[in-house]
Amino acid sequence: MSPDLVDLLLKGGPTGIVIVLFILGWIYAKPAMDAKNEEITYLKQALADEKAAHLVTRQTHAEEIRAGLALSGEAAKTAVHLLTDLKSRDLPRELPRGPV
Repeated sequence: MSPDLVDLLLKGGPTGIVIVLFILGWIYAKPAMDAKNEEITYLKQALADEKAAHLVTRQTHAEEIRAGLALSGEAAKTAVHLLTDLKSRDLPRELPRGPV
């Protein structure tokens, strides 16, 4: 601290100390602190809500991926079944061309 500030604090007494600390920003007015506390509470709640929404989004995305994988697995099983069925049939080597 500068010597001028120390001298001012010593000469100002308790009132001077409070005024200097208020000017330096070490002491806040109650309405300002109440407003900051309300803002902090609001931001904490908004962050918690955002985290919850993000979790729901991640879970929904995971369910969509699982459903897509299950669907592609079923499609693969169906394709194997159809190809196996076609292979087991006695089909002509070449299909007729033109009008029959």
